Amino acid sequence: MASSIASTYDDLAAGYERYGASASPELYATLREVGLAPDARVLDVGVGTGLASEPLAREGALITGIDPAGAMLRYAKVRLPRAQLVQGRAEALPFSAASFDAAVAADVFHLLDGPAAIGELVRVVRKGGLVAVWWQTLSTESDILGHRAGATHDTGLDPVPEPLAGGFRAFYGGDGFTDRTVRAIPALIRTTVDDWMGLERARAEVRAAHGDQAGRWFDALESRLVGAYGAHDAPLDVRTLQYLYLGRT
Repeated sequence: MASSIASTYDDLAAGYERYGASASPELYATLREVGLAPDARVLDVGVGTGLASEPLAREGALITGIDPAGAMLRYAKVRLPRAQLVQGRAEALPFSAASFDAAVAADVFHLLDGPAAIGELVRVVRKGGLVAVWWQTLSTESDILGHRAGATHDTGLDPVPEPLAGGFRAFYGGDGFTDRTVRAIPALIRTTVDDWMGLERARAEVRAAHGDQAGRWFDALESRLVGAYGAHDAPLDVRTLQYLYLGRT
């Protein structure tokens, strides 16, 4: 990640910590199903505030996390007090070859040089280990998609590109995997209008797309959600799909 991206995520760290949504229990069950041991040595690339690794750490995994954003790491230290946390880049990991049993990366690969990062994950995971990369996107059944489109119409701004909408070419193009599989795992986020808007306002891709106009887009989306659901504290169910890419080294 470039330093400008790190700076952006330093600014958004508080929002991610308060409103961020972890992957579903079904995703972690899939990781166990494919052989991720409870006490594995796991590298979390783009660890952020530690959300992705928290369920693994509770089960006994030895977590090492790396992220370029210092503010993110400060939150991760609270959530993952036993983890080793390092400020650095996925494309140049400061670890020896075969240092880990597994590497995970959640909702981060759209920010990386994909081929370089995949190459580094393969390098630092032992032979026979696991690389698991995932990100979460709105299901086509989610009403939020329509409300986002409405906010774009209301403001006259361009649509925000969907991260990794074209797929994950770096995963298929990278050398070093003996096996590759992909899972699409449905999930349901139970939240409120206010909390969902907190997460929306922490979306770096909106700020990247709209710059100083991002606030107008967020306000338009909030107005639509309050109008649709009746109140800021109204319950809101958001259907998502989690795309889980699994590579065996």
